[in-house]
Amino acid sequence: MRIRKKDFERLTVFLLIFALPLSVVACSIDGDGFQDEADAYTRADETAVPDIEHFINPDESFFENETLTIAVGFRELLQPFAARYMRENPGVTIEIISHEDYIDRDGNWDGVTEQMNTQLMAGGGPILINSYLVNHLDPRSVGYFMDWFPVMRADPNFDEDDWFMSVFRAVSIDNRLLSFPTSVSYEMAVANRMIPGITEALAESESITVSELMELHRAMSAEGQYLFEPRNSIARIIMWHYLSDYFDFETGWVDFNNESFVELLYGLRNIMDGDKYVALSSVVLPTDEALLAETNSFIFADAMQWQYFIEFEEALFAELTPVTNNNGELAILPVNSYVLNANSTTAQQSLAWDFLKFITQGDNYVLDVMGYQPTNKTQHRSVVERFLPHYIDDWVVGQFRWQLDKPMDEMVEDAIATMTLFSEMPMYNVLGLPDAVRFILNETITNFQDGLLSAEETAINLQNRIELVMMEIGAR
Repeated sequence: MRIRKKDFERLTVFLLIFALPLSVVACSIDGDGFQDEADAYTRADETAVPDIEHFINPDESFFENETLTIAVGFRELLQPFAARYMRENPGVTIEIISHEDYIDRDGNWDGVTEQMNTQLMAGGGPILINSYLVNHLDPRSVGYFMDWFPVMRADPNFDEDDWFMSVFRAVSIDNRLLSFPTSVSYEMAVANRMIPGITEALAESESITVSELMELHRAMSAEGQYLFEPRNSIARIIMWHYLSDYFDFETGWVDFNNESFVELLYGLRNIMDGDKYVALSSVVLPTDEALLAETNSFIFADAMQWQYFIEFEEALFAELTPVTNNNGELAILPVNSYVLNANSTTAQQSLAWDFLKFITQGDNYVLDVMGYQPTNKTQHRSVVERFLPHYIDDWVVGQFRWQLDKPMDEMVEDAIATMTLFSEMPMYNVLGLPDAVRFILNETITNFQDGLLSAEETAINLQNRIELVMMEIGAR
């Protein structure tokens, strides 16, 4: 089964960068550079409000001779933005600090994260840092980063109507936006048309929970003929869709050791097979759909799989429906997010915000393909209008040989309307956890799926380990 194409391999490196490290930074509260939690919040509060003159001054000469340093994992995605910004803003230097050689060599972010923490602790470090290079949600290091909300709102030209604010609200912790996402992905389900009645059942809901999808699967998958969905990962399903039922990072509430969680684990294992993991590319070919239709009730699609935002009669999976948790919140992944160094000056903060606005303008989108959905509405519309017609012509008509049943401009508007509707739903951030907590969840639940732990042992293990690490990082 062909699941990835060469044309998408390099793009995936950049656009799938949300696959954050599951390793823990080897630091302790007292001995390795993390400041006390109370001090961290105090410092963040003291530096939270930028000098508004930098935003209302119509003369941007205060940017002259300023240097904006930006730490990233891979230079290639951001470098074209930096070059164009410097051409349009003489006197400004944008310095991209890339860690791709280190990452390519070691295969993880551990050393880079430790390096960033050391620099920030010493009062230095880059001004902008791609958020996957730091553990900005750890309470011991939260004081190293600025809250973006006051920076954004100090700009008299900032208009909430220009942005998908639901994303920012979901990503914020205690109403503080420490990481600014320039793009977002979210979880949706499409159903197998080869199973009688399942698409019709899915069409009845504006949104659906995984529990409701599981009920549909059990009701319509005769004698276990079908698996639930191709990725077959219990850890991903729980961390994406059930975590809020058993854990709340902001309040420190942990409640895994109960019958409900045990039943959930066994229920998921009965409809999944970890040995049959399938990773789908951003374009799901008809041949791939045909194979998946033989084995799966649903596909869980993301914002890069644009073909499911449009209705095609030939598609074997249909009825795109957003997947929410039990609170009605859409599961989202913030992508290509940036934290702002609290050690920065007000001029540097203004420059950093100006640069982020620059890279989120519609005309400045530098990739020659559609990626994840921009958080800026104008850029989102610009990207879809520019690239979706080409995708439909090249893939749907040119390679799939499918027929279009309406004019192209109507299909584009339908796709934009659907994406916009989903992006204005209440949301929650599936990456809104410190690395230490995420590592424990992934490792422990994967051990259950692999048969190394019973569901009861998994529940006790998660309860004890997460309670302990929450106390260690000062979050409980």
